[in-house]
Amino acid sequence: MRLTRLHLILILVILGAVGLFLAQKNKIVKPKTSEEEPLIQQTEITATKTAQTIPIIPAKKIENKEKTSKEAIAVAGEYMMIAKKSGRNIFTGQNTLKQAKIKYANNDYDLAINLARKSIDEFKSAKKTGVYYVVRKYDCLWKIAGMKKHYNKGWMWPEIWKANKNIVPNPRMIYPKQKLLIPDVKNNPAR
Repeated sequence: MRLTRLHLILILVILGAVGLFLAQKNKIVKPKTSEEEPLIQQTEITATKTAQTIPIIPAKKIENKEKTSKEAIAVAGEYMMIAKKSGRNIFTGQNTLKQAKIKYANNDYDLAINLARKSIDEFKSAKKTGVYYVVRKYDCLWKIAGMKKHYNKGWMWPEIWKANKNIVPNPRMIYPKQKLLIPDVKNNPAR
């Protein structure tokens, strides 16, 4: 018997339905009680020169603090790469992530977890660096990158495309009146 696309689609649909059924079957909801302690406590610590309030997670709520802090730092690193690829200024989040790595190396796992979470928030809220350009008739990414006010080098068009992938999925298809971000590659400390 020969497998066709229709057979493969049907198999995928059936596997998806079975997966959803098993996921719903294994879902257990635990009701909250008033006896449970809050997961986050506010404690004042000094992470840099100024005193900052960073939420501390109690030790008894996390079984393996070392593993959790290592995972939090890894997740923060992924958020840093995502922010960097989208042309955001990652300088402040990068410094906080470095502090988290130092605290992890000094076996201060609670603070490392919280600093990693803080850096994730900083990466999420980082502003895009650069200027905006409104596409005109007969423009292409090479021509825009080659303009003196941008890069003066047409071959740097992939920088513009990477920063605007959500607007321009195909680099050959840009349209008049599209507003494109031209990332600042010269002054961006992340590059």
